[in-house]
Amino acid sequence: VFRQQMLQATREVVLAEGLDVTMDRIAEHAGITRITLYRHFGNRAGLLSALLLLESMELAEKVEAVLDDSRRRFPERVIDVIMLIVPEAHKSVFFRAFLDQVPFG
Repeated sequence: VFRQQMLQATREVVLAEGLDVTMDRIAEHAGITRITLYRHFGNRAGLLSALLLLESMELAEKVEAVLDDSRRRFPERVIDVIMLIVPEAHKSVFFRAFLDQVPFG
């Protein structure tokens, strides 16, 4: 639960201030020390990676629910998944940052 609270606080401050926010600012927003963040996540990259993983898992649950809807034909469910993922990826600062680093082609 404490880890989830730290991640939620990180999400809030990053959404408000951007990815360049410092560990000090994240810790201040979370009401903890910077050392506590480092103990739990190793470093800033570890913290942001944990948050990306959390957002990915949340999105995966939504995708799974769409794919499990056997009332709709499978091709329709695939389209529904695409229509779910694209806006989610677009609105997430974490997904956008990750996608900016991945070479496509």
